[in-house]
Amino acid sequence: MRESIPLQVILKEKLKIALNGTDINQILHQKEGLIKVDHKVRRNNKFPCGLMDVVEIPKMNRFYRVLYDIKKRFSLVKIKAKEAEYKLCKIQ
Repeated sequence: MRESIPLQVILKEKLKIALNGTDINQILHQKEGLIKVDHKVRRNNKFPCGLMDVVEIPKMNRFYRVLYDIKKRFSLVKIKAKEAEYKLCKIQ
């Protein structure tokens, strides 16, 4: 839990999809399931996204992987759909 970032922060601060918490709740509680984390629909705005998790937005056809940047902050790297199918477990 300490090494994760809430889904609300990802949507608001990192991806700039929503402007406030009300917008985030409307996006997450859509019937279609607009936001998926590791191929599962997530509706909790406080869901913890950790290292190597894949955040996908199917309607926009965008896929992001949660990684660390040089200063050990969380960053979202845009990836292709083919790359989003698997999850990296070990880095050598």
